[in-house]
Amino acid sequence: MKVPLEESKSLHQQGDNLLLPIYSVRFDFHFCYQGAKKVVAEGGKIPKVASMLRKIPGIGDYTSGAIASIAFKEVCSFCDCASIKELLLLYS
Repeated sequence: MKVPLEESKSLHQQGDNLLLPIYSVRFDFHFCYQGAKKVVAEGGKIPKVASMLRKIPGIGDYTSGAIASIAFKEVCSFCDCASIKELLLLYS
């Protein structure tokens, strides 16, 4: 099943659609493809620093921190929303 990109973006932004996981996969692959194109266009080397990874489409704060920390041993922090919520509950 092919879904037009604009429709998948619209469904992704609505957030309450039952078919959202199916459509958001297509949306995520779009960003993955755009990110891969950018990396290839800039020489094919993946940046090793979180701040540079964030410039790749589809890679945000959490993902860039995770990649830099795990793959390239950069000392940086990254937390997802669930971890932040637990820390706030623990220390409030």
